[in-house]
Amino acid sequence: MTGFPGGRLFPMISWQTVCGDLSQWVKEALSDQPVRVAHLEGVVRRLKDVPESLLIRHGFAGVECAAAAWCHDIGYAAAAHWTGWHPVDGHRWLDSMGAPAVVLDAVLYHGGAFSQAKLRPDAGRLVPYFEAHPCRFPAMVELITACDVTTRHDGGPCTLAERLEGLVVRYGADDLRVRHFCLERPFYQEAVGRFLGAVAC
Repeated sequence: MTGFPGGRLFPMISWQTVCGDLSQWVKEALSDQPVRVAHLEGVVRRLKDVPESLLIRHGFAGVECAAAAWCHDIGYAAAAHWTGWHPVDGHRWLDSMGAPAVVLDAVLYHGGAFSQAKLRPDAGRLVPYFEAHPCRFPAMVELITACDVTTRHDGGPCTLAERLEGLVVRYGADDLRVRHFCLERPFYQEAVGRFLGAVAC
């Protein structure tokens, strides 16, 4: 077992073990959250809309893109729980397994998570974590963000406007997640435009 501050213990498991059948491992880790799994499946499908030439231009291998897509919300798994916020919890869990930096960055920073951390009531605990783990692969973060914000929570494809509308319906217009989405919308539009073009703007 590996311990972390706060008393969280993770079973010893290696990235090499889980990536042998990564999609199945993710589905098992989130087996109590079928809608979340459907969203991840949708993000993986959306990834297929990204031209291969763009992935090559950024030096991305298909396998690492797929791994980042499958794992970006793994922090919702009960086994990953530490702070209760999925980017940080997922990053800590995968880091303990030895996941590659390009995947870790996508998990921790997707969706503009650092900026949202600064708005959260527990910012004092979260922000130092981001500062201790600076982003090294911003293009991968943008890629996964583009696919994430153009996939509905239930896995269907959507535009940015439709994703925002869905957040408002589910959480209310005053919710932090909605306000953050509006603040980050220029970043989302740039990421979507770069990797998906007009298909999802």
